Amino acid sequence: MKNLIATDTGGLMQIIKKVVKKGFEFFYKIKKHQNVDTAFLIDVHPLNKKNFDEAVRYIYQNERKNFDIILYIGHLHFKPLSLIKIPAKKEPKTFHFTAKILNPESISKDVLYDVNNWDVNLSNYDLI
Repeated sequence: MKNLIATDTGGLMQIIKKVVKKGFEFFYKIKKHQNVDTAFLIDVHPLNKKNFDEAVRYIYQNERKNFDIILYIGHLHFKPLSLIKIPAKKEPKTFHFTAKILNPESISKDVLYDVNNWDVNLSNYDLI
């Protein structure tokens, strides 16, 4: 495991942990969020059910004394064994995306607007 240090907008040092396993890697961070010790699973690459569940299991087994809840923010094209989906009405923030096709020969609207073709998670934002 490697610790990657990033600076947030307030100048505070934040530690993001990178774990490299056979065939995949993932990143996570533990911090207090709304007064709850939270483990944020930031990214899993490549993202699939097996890798995702193994990443959650690793965080739980190695960090369980340091957090109360594990969160993954993003769309999953599979049902994870290890986490439950929060109902939309309980989600703290809604993200809106826009897109414009510049070359209609390269991609269709059906492909572009299918959420399963997008890989968006906390690694794409400066939120935590």
